Amino acid sequence: MMHVCMLANQAWLTPVLLAPAAMPGMLHSSFRTAVNLRITPTPGKVRLLTLLPDHYPAVPDSLTLKPADLELVRRQPIGTQLTKEKGRIRIGKTNDLELFLPESINRFAWLRPVKATCDWRDAIRAFPDYLPDFANEHGLAHLPAADQNQVAGQLHRFARALLRGDTARASAALCRVVGLGRGLTPAADDRLVSIMGLTGLIRQQLGQVPIGLAMEDLLPGRTTDVSSKYLVCADEGYYPSSLTALWQAILENTCREWPAVIQAVAAIGGTSGRDYLAGTAIACWETTAFLSAVKEQNHAIC
Repeated sequence: MMHVCMLANQAWLTPVLLAPAAMPGMLHSSFRTAVNLRITPTPGKVRLLTLLPDHYPAVPDSLTLKPADLELVRRQPIGTQLTKEKGRIRIGKTNDLELFLPESINRFAWLRPVKATCDWRDAIRAFPDYLPDFANEHGLAHLPAADQNQVAGQLHRFARALLRGDTARASAALCRVVGLGRGLTPAADDRLVSIMGLTGLIRQQLGQVPIGLAMEDLLPGRTTDVSSKYLVCADEGYYPSSLTALWQAILENTCREWPAVIQAVAAIGGTSGRDYLAGTAIACWETTAFLSAVKEQNHAIC
């Protein structure tokens, strides 16, 4: 194969993959519209770097490429060795493919507090009613009803624990969801990610700090590497840009923008977008119940 040079158009990297040191890796997995590179920043630490087509929404640790260049990488055998260096990635034993990063690299922004409107609680309560009917199109639809109900129950427990700052209960619910197996990932994990993000922002609105769950210790052996990537990034405060735009629109109660941001999330590949929306709805429902309980408790104290 002749040597081919390619240039990534956009780079969205978290601090772990911004380090200038050379990092070994391999081609981990390949899908119709994405390729995952397994990078080892330091011994014992693994991150996935995702290659996506142009114009795809920004997601943590990703590069966007021209479709033809993405296809060149996709044709490489799984397990192909690579090296990530400062400014480029060499793919293949003889460096047949050389992928250059753009000069301007976007440091993926940590989820920052949103300046919510004074009526954000009303927006949280109302938002689930704006969602389209995707009940039969989500990633858990292939499961028996009993399993779907079991997962749903644990997801609600997960949201409640995060809102209360109960790390132990949140970790237990998370492990039950991803530990149920039978193909629940990544659909359940997409819901977990959106629950983590919105409940974290809610805690910030209430003057509290989002809790961390030490995902890198919890997840090994419980779920797929691809799912782990997004859960670990979420635990560190990094989320897809379309999701953060959705949550900002909710907390700012800009309901005229809701249809557009909902559509942007729903359009994310496979059933992931619809599962992100489902997780956001769960976070909204549990937040409404949580705020109501706090209000009643305060009245009782008075």
